[in-house]
Parts: sequence; C-alpha cells; structure tokens
Amino acid sequence: PEPYLATAAYALAQEVYAKAPDAAKDSKLRQEKVNRVTLIQRALGMLDQFLTAMPEDPAADQASFSLANALLDLEQYERAITTCQRYAARYPKSDFLDSYWYIIGYCHFARGQHEQALEMCNKVAAAKRTDQRSGREVESPNKWRAIYIVGQIYHSLGKAEDAIKHYTQVQDRFADARQAIRYFARKQIELPEVTVIKPQENATIELKFRNLATCSATIYRIDLMKFSLLRRNLAGITNINLAGIRPFYEASIPLGDGKDFRDRSTQLKLPVKEEGAYLVVCRGENLHTSGLVLVTPLVLEIQEDATSGRVRTTVRNTLEKRYVTNVHVKVIGTRNPDFSSGETDLRGVFVADAIQGKSMVIAQAKGDRYAFFRGTADLGPKPAAAAKPNKNNKVPKDEKDGQAAAKEDLLEGLQQDNRGIQMEQQKQLDGLYQNGIQKGIGGGFGGGIF
Repeated sequence: PEPYLATAAYALAQEVYAKAPDAAKDSKLRQEKVNRVTLIQRALGMLDQFLTAMPEDPAADQASFSLANALLDLEQYERAITTCQRYAARYPKSDFLDSYWYIIGYCHFARGQHEQALEMCNKVAAAKRTDQRSGREVESPNKWRAIYIVGQIYHSLGKAEDAIKHYTQVQDRFADARQAIRYFARKQIELPEVTVIKPQENATIELKFRNLATCSATIYRIDLMKFSLLRRNLAGITNINLAGIRPFYEASIPLGDGKDFRDRSTQLKLPVKEEGAYLVVCRGENLHTSGLVLVTPLVLEIQEDATSGRVRTTVRNTLEKRYVTNVHVKVIGTRNPDFSSGETDLRGVFVADAIQGKSMVIAQAKGDRYAFFRGTADLGPKPAAAAKPNKNNKVPKDEKDGQAAAKEDLLEGLQQDNRGIQMEQQKQLDGLYQNGIQKGIGGGFGGGIF
C-alpha cells in the first residue's frame, strides 16, 4: 500500500483503540452493540494489518507494542507471549525491547508459569539500555514492576523471605507491597477463651502464635465466680489486677526463631490435676493473651429462646452420668446490667428470663467444680439500629480492592506508554484530516514526504 495509507490506517487503529475504555458511555456505540472488547478487537486487527504491510516502518515497533497491549486487554496471554517473543527478535534495538520482555513475564505470571515469569522479570529488572536522546545508560522503565511481580511469585509459592526481600524494594511505590510485608511480619499470640478438661485427663491448651521466638506462660488458680463479678465479659479478664494472686505455675516457652511468616500453633502441657478454674496468661514481646482452663466433670446443656430471652440451663456430671442439683448458676446477656442467679432444681435445671444480647452462663457446684457457656445467638428485643455509614466516606487508596489494584499497578506503566502513543497518533490523524491526503502529507511514520 501507499505509505500515507499505511500511516492513516495505523493512526486510525490507535484512535479506535483509544475509544475502547469509554465505549460504554457512547450512546451511538451502545445502540450498535459495540462495546469495549469489540473496539479492542477491531484495533487489534488494524494494527496487525499495518505490521503485515509495513514491518520495517519506523513506527512498527511502536505499533507492535500497542498490539501486545491489546492482547493483554483481551487477556490472550499465550498469544501475547509468542507475539512479543517474535517482536523482541525482530526489533532488538527498539526502546520497547524490555517492554516486550516485561509483557512476556507478566503473561507467564498470569498463567501461573512461575519459573518462566521469574526468568523474564529478573531479566527486565537487570536490563539497561542507552537512551537515544541523552546517550546515557538507563534502567528499564518496567524495572520496579518486574521486581514487584517477582515478589508476588515468591509470595504465591510460600517463600516468605524471598517475597519480603523483593516487596521491600518496591514498598514505597506500591501500597499492596507494603500491606504484604505487614501481613508476613505481623506478630500474634492467642489462647482459646475457654478450655474444658475432664479430671484425670492430660491437661493441654492450644497456643496459636506468629513470628514470636518465645513466650512466658503463667497459670493462676482463681475463683471463677468472684472474677465474673469483677469482669462481666471474661474476654477482658487479663486487665484485672493479678498482683495479689500467687502464680500456680510459671515457665518460658521456646517457639522458634521468630521468623515463621505464617500462623503456627503448639500444645502447652499444663501441670494441673485438681478440679478447679485456672487462668493461663501468655506473653510474647509486647503481646499477651489469656485463656480459662476448667478441670471439671460438669457440662452445661443450654436452651435459648431468642424472642423471649429465656435461657434454660441443665447441669450434667459426665463422669457420674447424672444431672446435678443445687448448683449455683449465674446468667447474663451482653445488654443486661446484672446477673440472673439461682440454684438448679432436682432435675439440674435453672431458668433465667429476660436475657438480652449474647448469653454467658457460669455454674459452680460444691468445691471448685465449674462449668461455663458463651452463647452466639442474639436474645431478646433488638437494640435500636445504628446509624448507617456515610456513603461519602471514601476508602483510603491503600485499602481499595487489592486484587484489582495490584493488577492495575502491574500494567499501569504499559498503559501509560500506550496512551502516549495513542495521543501522538491522534494528532497525526487530525493532521491527515486537516491537510487532505491529496495535498501530500509529512510521512512521519509512513516514511518521507509524498
């Protein structure tokens, strides 16, 4: 074809491609059932025709870069890989060479081909070329995104230390990288709220932790009824002053090197044999957690009526296989100001009414035999609805949809370069329209004046 026709066709292809993101807003396009994908596919075909007709045109490498971006937009990753491999071989001196490599690496990453993606992204990260304008050696504009991909690959493979190493290099550039580092590095320690152990059983409690090398464990024997009066919600029991209570047991527990980068757990052996209530407090660095351990044969069988707020408690001895009478029971809801208290009848039953919110039941038989229950259902009349959140409150940029934001970060550089090409070609096309083809056109990308 005539060079000016190829130039016009290329500029028009970029114009069509540039319209794709806003296709849904164009009423005429919607009427013709033309959408974003339709326009990208049309532009892709036009770019391919240009490259077939003018493979040595000065703008051919630029057009091939846009074509590869179109394949990315259509998520045709396998085709994008083979296409960019061909372009990299055809245009080895192009300023877009490392962009071809980056697209290949990204597509391997998107397809879950980790080894190939690592090889290509590391190649991009190390790439340097001579800037044609300044003559200086410069790094690839895709360097940091390539390093970011490498971090994500190691993350997906469970290689936390390698992932953190690469995320750290780009944490000032990508919010998701900072969040990933915080995810791996966060410290945690946790005990179950209540653990029930039958007499004569080996006493153990599960300790969950993360990134802690050691912790201290302290066990106190407590009067559960007194503690419940001091702290209606046992979740805050460690805030009670335990200074006047002598520890039943103290130990230092080794947990590892403090670089787990994952959730772990271990079973703590507890030297408790006698029936009773024990408070276990574990501290690691500046974190602490607590759990209640009950050594008891008693269990509570609970029936709750959500409408009336009635809580029916039956106390049973699992060793003697009988119901227990004259057990002192305290019941409270999260919205109740006071406990409802009393003793079980001959059937081992105690009924509390007007419980509001989530129930908590504590029972004590003769001696130090305790039982505990925490409900999950919301009982009684519902509280007034809280004010709805303001829809105008914007989500911080760092907290937006992580998956979409991460993908956008990886492709942003390519998309910016492609938009620059589209704007340049739009000006070229405007010039063609204004000057008229019959007058002769400055060739630019078509080559020469004709």
